Amino acid sequence: MKNKLIVFIVTFFVMIVITPFVFNKLMNSKFNKMLDNLRKEGIVIKELKNKSSYLLTDRVFLVKIPGEKLDENNIKYIEAKVESKFKNLPVTDVRFLGDVKKIVFTDEKLTEDINSLIKDKIKFLVITPNFKVYKYKVFDNNISDNEVVLSFSGINGVYDYSKNKNIFFLKDLVLNVNNKYGYKLSNFKNIYYNKNYEIANSSEFNFTIVIDKNKLLFKNVKVNNTLIESRKAKNNFNDSIAEINFNNLMISKNNTLKVDVENFDYDLLRKIEKEKDNNKRKILLKKLISKGLDANLKLLIKDIEVKNQKIGFVDLNAKLNLKPDKKLFEKLENKNLEDINLSIEFKTTQKIAAVLVISNPILMPIFMNAKHQNNILITDIEIKKGKIFINGKEIKSN
Repeated sequence: MKNKLIVFIVTFFVMIVITPFVFNKLMNSKFNKMLDNLRKEGIVIKELKNKSSYLLTDRVFLVKIPGEKLDENNIKYIEAKVESKFKNLPVTDVRFLGDVKKIVFTDEKLTEDINSLIKDKIKFLVITPNFKVYKYKVFDNNISDNEVVLSFSGINGVYDYSKNKNIFFLKDLVLNVNNKYGYKLSNFKNIYYNKNYEIANSSEFNFTIVIDKNKLLFKNVKVNNTLIESRKAKNNFNDSIAEINFNNLMISKNNTLKVDVENFDYDLLRKIEKEKDNNKRKILLKKLISKGLDANLKLLIKDIEVKNQKIGFVDLNAKLNLKPDKKLFEKLENKNLEDINLSIEFKTTQKIAAVLVISNPILMPIFMNAKHQNNILITDIEIKKGKIFINGKEIKSN
């Protein structure tokens, strides 16, 4: 009995001693696999220091994230110093404490201005229990110099690596420049996922722009975008804004926009987004359109007020079909519209039509022969069989 007790005590002691070592090996194996996955995705990771001990794993890295990984064409890369820590015990979380070192933009002047402002002032924390789900937050801060004040609070979210899904929250982001220009984003929520050739992105927020004494408010904005990737891709975009308010002088309420685009070349679209040269972008854009596409658009503004007077609404519906044709732009230059089918129905009030014509006299022909129905103007525009029709009347080109 005594010998068994001794064996048990020795075994128990050995287990206690080797547990941190075993779990250090196990956790670091998972940790290194995570680093390898990130590197395969184009993120540059360099280990600067290993401060690990018997009971604690502590490693410091320099991380460089290319702008294309963030879908930001104006950013070359973001560089951050990240320290990862976890206890070499059976139940533990892995913590990443980060410090943004610099953001490099395609515009060198912007890079210089931004980095002089944010250097070592944007810090974040990421926690994961399993290298699959990551909870993160950016610590609140108020950054300022002689001309610019930047403050942010309530930034946090959850990223699920296995589902490629991210949920992001921001309470307030405020930027003030020389006390003349101000921008405020508040109550921002974004849900994003990318899986099985389907990308879905939805956001809701409030946004305010102040320029001198002028204030433009976008209240309760909701944006939903779904993209189905394929040889002939499909993109659905829905946007609603409860209120757009300019100095309480001009207000539009219940604004909605829906755009559906189908049968377009997604790979070519991605090339256009990544291309920096404007001339090459135009060439690629022409190539994209020449491959054909279908599009539907619906714009509805239910209530428009000017100086506390209700002047009406705007209701626009459009359908477009572009037939695939390599010579499309050559035909358009020769005023040949045979590859285009377009129909537009535009409804509004006489007051709004008058405002549009006064500000843009070129719109006069559109409203001249409009249908009148219960004080509503209805205008139809069509392109079919190579001809243009406005309110049923063919418009001859010169």
